[in-house]
Amino acid sequence: LLVGAGLVLFYMVDTAAQTWGPTYLGHTLNSPTRLVALATFPYLLASGLMRLLGDRLVEKMGAPRVLKLGAVASALSLGLIVVAPTWQVAVIGFTVLGASAAVIAPLSFSAAARIAAGSGEAGTDRVDAVIARFNQFNYLGALLGSVATGLVGANSLRYGFALPMVLILLLIPLAPAFAGQEDR
Repeated sequence: LLVGAGLVLFYMVDTAAQTWGPTYLGHTLNSPTRLVALATFPYLLASGLMRLLGDRLVEKMGAPRVLKLGAVASALSLGLIVVAPTWQVAVIGFTVLGASAAVIAPLSFSAAARIAAGSGEAGTDRVDAVIARFNQFNYLGALLGSVATGLVGANSLRYGFALPMVLILLLIPLAPAFAGQEDR
């Protein structure tokens, strides 16, 4: 459940950025209509690049530390988005957010697989079944990110993005649950 909560937090941030980012740029920060996709494109590009580097970071620092740093950097980047005076500053925030949150989902799935394999019921069938069930946590995160961000941000998406900014910090106390043998 602790690792699942981490996955919920990731998808909350991910869905908020992808669902509300373009609207935030266009309606709150008055970006040109043709550039509203700049909330999503750099976010996804930075996320993809960081996932390529994530294994090296985890090898050097361990999963719990990477998660803690990612949570703090995600909160700071969401803070930048919330207070952004211009759409260009918000785009920088979304880019940093993509890079900082990117490793949360892969580390969540790795930890879930490790937990399933170590439960005494060895075998890939058991791990596959646990991962399939574990994937359900992403739906709760998607609801929080898209619906709750929109509800809280109904009058101003600045408030909407403040919600994941605060909640992502819950990864800090959850981080020890992601530790592998190499982290202990």
